[in-house]
Amino acid sequence: MNRVVPNSSFAAGVAESGADKDAEAGSATALSMQADAVRTNRRQHDAEKTFGNHSRRAFTMIELTVVLLIAAIAACAVTLRMRRPLQTAKARDLAGAIGQFDRVTRIAAQQQDRPLAIRIDPAAGVLVRTDHAGRRLETPPLRLPKGFRIEELWIQRLRSTDRRRSIPISRQGLSPSYAMLIRGDGQRQWIATAGLTGLSFQPETDAQARDMFAEIGPRSNAR
Repeated sequence: MNRVVPNSSFAAGVAESGADKDAEAGSATALSMQADAVRTNRRQHDAEKTFGNHSRRAFTMIELTVVLLIAAIAACAVTLRMRRPLQTAKARDLAGAIGQFDRVTRIAAQQQDRPLAIRIDPAAGVLVRTDHAGRRLETPPLRLPKGFRIEELWIQRLRSTDRRRSIPISRQGLSPSYAMLIRGDGQRQWIATAGLTGLSFQPETDAQARDMFAEIGPRSNAR
C-alpha cells in the first residue's frame, strides 16, 4: 500500500495564501472604516458651516435693524429741534410782509396825493387797499398763509377780533397807530405800527406789545 507523503511546499503555499486573504480582508475593513470616518467628518463640517452661515445672517439683520432704529431716532430728534425755529421764522416773515404792505400803501398815498386806507378782515385773514370811500384798489391783497389768522386787531385803543376795520392813511402818509396779533403754526407774533412814522415793531410778548403800543400814543392825526 502506497503512503501519500504531504508536500511541504504545497502546504506552505496554502498557508501563505490564507494569510494573504486575511490581510486583504483586514485592509478592506480598515479602508471601509476610514471612509466612513471621512464621510462622518464631512457631514459634521457641512452642518457646522451651514449653522454658522445662518447664525451670521441672523446677526447681520439684527445689526441692520439697530442701525436703522438709531438713524430714525436721530432724524426725529433733528426734526423736532428744527421745527420751532422754522415756525418762528415763518411767523416773523409774515409780520414783515404786513409791515411792507403798510409802507407801500403810505408811499402810494403820498405819490398819488390822495388819502387811502388799509382794510383788515380778521375773519378772512386778508388785507386790501381802498380809497377814502372804501372802494377797493386794483392792487394785490395780502392774504395770510393757510393756518394763520389775525387773532386780535387794535386800532388806537379799540380792540377787534372778527370785524372788518379800516386804517385810514392821509395823503401825507399818516395813520392811526395800530397793532395786530398773528397766530398760526404753533406761533404767536405781534406786529405794531406807529401811525406818525409808519415804523413797524415785532414785540416778543403780549406785555411788550402793550407797552410799545402805549408808547405809540393814544391817537395820531390822519387827514
